[in-house]
Amino acid sequence: MIKHSSFRPLAAVLAAAHLLLVVQAPVAQAAMIGTPEVLQSQQQQVDRQQLLAMLDDHGVQDKLA
Repeated sequence: MIKHSSFRPLAAVLAAAHLLLVVQAPVAQAAMIGTPEVLQSQQQQVDRQQLLAMLDDHGVQDKLA
């Protein structure tokens, strides 16, 4: 027959591991970003590409010079 006292260290280790995992869950959620931030980042990339394309245009370069 297995003694119940041998399960105490195992239970303590499992409880400690569970607490460590539960504590880290909010940190993972806090690192998530929302849809507006993603859209803003994508829009900034599109704006930069349009600006670079416009600056490469010779007509625009003549107007700026």
